[in-house]
Order: sequence, then structure tokens, then C-alpha cells
Amino acid sequence: MLGQRHAEPLALGAVARHIAQFDVRVAPHQFGGDLFVRVAAPGNPELQELLHDLRAIPGVVRTDTEIALTTPSPYRVDPLLQSLTAAAGRGRAGRSADTQDSG
Repeated sequence: MLGQRHAEPLALGAVARHIAQFDVRVAPHQFGGDLFVRVAAPGNPELQELLHDLRAIPGVVRTDTEIALTTPSPYRVDPLLQSLTAAAGRGRAGRSADTQDSG
């Protein structure tokens, strides 16, 4: 589920710190003077409570809410990471990935 929040420019840092203290899964992203916050809630009552809490944060001017009904393509980072590291060929300390210690 997705939510977008608009905050006063000088309050963005304080708002982001406040969000980090929530007990739900959130991922805030800053776009100029706005924060886009991706949240996951187990159901509508929990989402409603979370939205109420977001709106109560000092510095939040307005909230807009969008709900994703489906995810046609999963979030993927592996192809990007593989393309960025393909030339390196080795893991940390110059050892190949298959010979590195696991812990």
C-alpha cells in the first residue's frame, strides 16, 4: 500500500525521523519538498490508524493515499547489481565468492 505525504520543507528531516519510529514497515523517499512513503499494513483498520498517525506528525501539511491492488512485476535489484559488479568478478578481499568464509 502506498501513501504520499507533503511536509513543510524545513520539517522534512524531523518528519522522516518520526516515521522511522513507527512499528510498521515503511520506506520513506524524498522528492524535492515531498516525502513519498511506501507502507505495508496487514489490513484496512491498521492502514487507517497508520494514516491517522502520519497526519498527526508536526510539519505534515497534507497526505494523499494510493493503494496498490496488484503487483504485476516484482521489485528486482539482482539484474542491476549483477550488471554493476560483472567486471569485478571477485568478492571482498580479492577472493572469489565461492571461497569466501560464511561468517
